[in-house]
Amino acid sequence: MPKAKLTTRSETTSSTTSDTIPKGTGLSTAELDSNFLNLRDQAWRIRADDSTLHDVTADTQVTFSGGTITADAEGNITVSDLAGGGIGDLTVTGSTISSPSDGNLTLTSSGTGAVEIHDAHLIVSQPGSINAGQGEIARFQFNSGENQIDFNHNGNGGGTFNIYGPDGQAAGFEAPLQVKMSAPHMGCVIKLAGYNSGALPTGHSGYLIAIENNNYRPAYFDGSDWRYVHDNTTV
Repeated sequence: MPKAKLTTRSETTSSTTSDTIPKGTGLSTAELDSNFLNLRDQAWRIRADDSTLHDVTADTQVTFSGGTITADAEGNITVSDLAGGGIGDLTVTGSTISSPSDGNLTLTSSGTGAVEIHDAHLIVSQPGSINAGQGEIARFQFNSGENQIDFNHNGNGGGTFNIYGPDGQAAGFEAPLQVKMSAPHMGCVIKLAGYNSGALPTGHSGYLIAIENNNYRPAYFDGSDWRYVHDNTTV
């Protein structure tokens, strides 16, 4: 809005640079003029993204580039959907960000950038769960100097945790690792990597593989040789 229009008796600029409250005597014409001028020219300060400070006076125009400005019946103003930093159709309530009904919430970096999460805990829980803060489905955390990964933390998820092969979830897919979290087959199903006995990999003590040309019999590396698990003979 424009500055207030004033009529002064003698002053065009203020000569009052500090408070005298109360003065205890009558105000001079210059002092009266200066008080009006100070009130008209007072400002509040705004800090920009680059940390520079700007004084906002009555005649300063503040522009929200690409923003949508709305006002309710009481004159309360809301600025939303800012270009380069807006939230679009997302809803932010306190520290909770919600997507529109049935919509996905997508985090996308730019160029070679990455989506980084810097926190000691990352949890995944069932929608609307009273135990959401416990990471019912999965919990990744750094605790007491250790990295910890938990699945089905509260034991009420059930189902199967799969690591898929190149065929993904296609019909008849292979999962090198399956963790069954429900009875009656609760436990792990592990597919050993298959190798021909004539082309064995470089081994490290304790490694396990399956020998393809011998009915996929499991073999382990003892530090020197690959040996069959069933009879301890060398492959």
